[in-house]
Amino acid sequence: LDYKLAGRWPRFLARYFDLWLMLLLVTIPLTAILSYYSGAFLEWISRPGAGQLIAIVCTPIALIADAILYALAGNTMGKALLGISVRDAEGKTLGFTAYLRRNFSMWVNGLGLWLPIITLFTMWHQSSRLKKGLPAGYDEAPGYSVRAKPANWLKIIAFIAATIGLVTVVV
Repeated sequence: LDYKLAGRWPRFLARYFDLWLMLLLVTIPLTAILSYYSGAFLEWISRPGAGQLIAIVCTPIALIADAILYALAGNTMGKALLGISVRDAEGKTLGFTAYLRRNFSMWVNGLGLWLPIITLFTMWHQSSRLKKGLPAGYDEAPGYSVRAKPANWLKIIAFIAATIGLVTVVV
């Protein structure tokens, strides 16, 4: 692809959209099933902070679901809406295993495993790399390239509408 490197903000927005979407698709059925079979879980999940904790615990499952979607569709919804694509050194889409490895590396090196202070530092570090025109640390060694098509207002509006819808469902 001859598109320019994707900027840090579109990458961040696409990643968070994809993560929220997959977490929603994983946590709602899992919570419903566990609540149905366990009164103790139902009592626990209604406590303050339990929703955030279940999302953290479900992140690995959501990252696997994200990799499955990427492998099946060739992209994720957030990235597709913002015209972003992840490719290998030869310009091809990544296979399931490679994308899954990238997801888990991003979770550790980009999101700091959701550990509050560590997340601030890991996100700042990756953002600084991208601002300098370098690849994110989790893309560099395998030679992945994250590119973006020129902005398309229709897709941006669709992304904003989808994000509003997603946030509405989450809230």
